[in-house]
Amino acid sequence: MPIMSLPSVPLLALAAVCVLGLYKFIVYPIFFHPLRHIPSAHWSIPLFGDCWILYQRFKCRNNAVTYAAHLKHGEVVRMGRNELSLNCVDNGIRTVYSGGWEKHVWYPQLFASYGYVPVRDRSYLPPILYHTSVSRSYWPWRHQMQSL
Repeated sequence: MPIMSLPSVPLLALAAVCVLGLYKFIVYPIFFHPLRHIPSAHWSIPLFGDCWILYQRFKCRNNAVTYAAHLKHGEVVRMGRNELSLNCVDNGIRTVYSGGWEKHVWYPQLFASYGYVPVRDRSYLPPILYHTSVSRSYWPWRHQMQSL
């Protein structure tokens, strides 16, 4: 009798994997995802996620399809599984970018690695490029300055 019950364990495991996959890839994105109420630019976004918008970007049609989606669906459009496009200044862009939302610790470090200086720090720096010592040390201008 125990030998006959062994094949049922793999079948139960396979059934459990199928049920979990069905929930994760079909039921959750359509019925329980937090962004499910926002209109999607394409019908495939809840099921296939970012595939549609990645294809549009590959074909260099990102701006055209985003504009068409805003004309069809309004100011806020879902462009990917977790990606929104906002087309309203007062209630959208200002709220998101200047609303004082928390940013992750890596956010300022991301731009610092590229030599980015925040605007508040940049406004107090003197325009170093226009100093005569800098312009004299810049080798392509040496010949031109000697001829002047």
